Amino acid sequence: MISLLKKLFHWHLFLLIFLISIANTVNAQWVMVDTSGIPKCYTSDRKYIYAGFHGGFYHPEDTAAARNIIRSSDGGVTWENASNGLTSGNMYSLDVQSLCAVGNVVLAGTRNGIFVSSNHGDSWVQSNFNPLYGETFAFLVVDTLIFAGTDAVLWDIDSGGIFLSTNYGQSWVRSDSGLEEGNGSRRVKSFAKIGSTLFAGTYGDGVFYSTDMGKNWINPTNGGGKAYSLAVIDSTLFMGNSSGYPQRTFDMGNNWSVSDSGFSMYGVPYLAAADNILIAGTVLNGIYFSSNMGDYWKQTNEGLDSTNPSLSYGITSIAIINNYVFAGNGYGLWRRPLSEITSVEKLNPASPKEFELNQNYPNPFNPTTIISYHLSAASDINLKIYDILGREIIVLVNERQTAGEHSVRFSAKGGNGTNLPSGVYFYRLTANGYNAVKKMLLIR
Repeated sequence: MISLLKKLFHWHLFLLIFLISIANTVNAQWVMVDTSGIPKCYTSDRKYIYAGFHGGFYHPEDTAAARNIIRSSDGGVTWENASNGLTSGNMYSLDVQSLCAVGNVVLAGTRNGIFVSSNHGDSWVQSNFNPLYGETFAFLVVDTLIFAGTDAVLWDIDSGGIFLSTNYGQSWVRSDSGLEEGNGSRRVKSFAKIGSTLFAGTYGDGVFYSTDMGKNWINPTNGGGKAYSLAVIDSTLFMGNSSGYPQRTFDMGNNWSVSDSGFSMYGVPYLAAADNILIAGTVLNGIYFSSNMGDYWKQTNEGLDSTNPSLSYGITSIAIINNYVFAGNGYGLWRRPLSEITSVEKLNPASPKEFELNQNYPNPFNPTTIISYHLSAASDINLKIYDILGREIIVLVNERQTAGEHSVRFSAKGGNGTNLPSGVYFYRLTANGYNAVKKMLLIR
């Protein structure tokens, strides 16, 4: 009898574990949390998460309440309207392209200028920002400085560019010396920051940087590229492109390489990064993520309605807030835990790489470490060390090498290096079009 009870107990325990595992599998997917419209942007303050929607113009004679900004106080589970006061003249500004928060102040970039709320979105007032400067697509907050990136109006070469506010969005001045009039450099779509260096992504003229808090901007690559979004992990900058694949730079924008392994279709305009995880939203193929600095990407569309791929897999926005990923598509606003996405499947390429750069050993190191790599064919090799600001420290290898395993010793004290201080460094290998970078830590 006791033996039978034990068997029944074990069977019920097994069944319970099995059912829990099935439930977890079923629940491991994207969940729609709002169907108000097409989400374009997000931000958060101490009280709410905010989402802005694309919606054109709303006329006062319409009876429906404008719902172009919504907010959530429970981490994105439920949402409420927060659009009161978003008016300009006799029409509502329903096309919200950008949001940002500075303390208790929230800013919204629309087709009709920039609006400011000092009461967590209860009401909005229009700032002293001329709508003819262009539609505001991006904000960057640096302490109490707020930068606004605008897209140039086609018929006005004086519009577009970068503007700065030092009084929480009440007034603005132009801050874009180096961005030329009448070309793609004034179509500013995105911002990023690495250390004290600011980056501005333009739609047609690549990525610019500023080392003097926006007074002057420089294009290190001299043009090219549609930098629709920018994301940062450590000192690596990633660029989302609406008509191509993501790109990345390890040297502050001087050199870019395509990061496309795992994508089945080009057009990846939206990028977000947190905790060494990259999330990408594509034009027609849904959502991808990478946990290895963009070396490889994995699709993660579980739960997205696939009855109309152009709506469900046409992503309109991506953001990571409070360890949750928020995504927009033609159906509405979706939410998913970041940890759930990264646990779907360990990232492994479908086939082994022809070239491979290994992690240095030991790591951390003091003062010497070994860097090894594999070549599947004879190649012209270039192996360099960079500091965290992207400055070149030393060229370790610059020669043609045979196929097979190779290694080189790097010393941070004399020899083939210099007397380097403790900190994070990067080593970069290029060979026959292959480009890889890894991080190492020197501890004195």
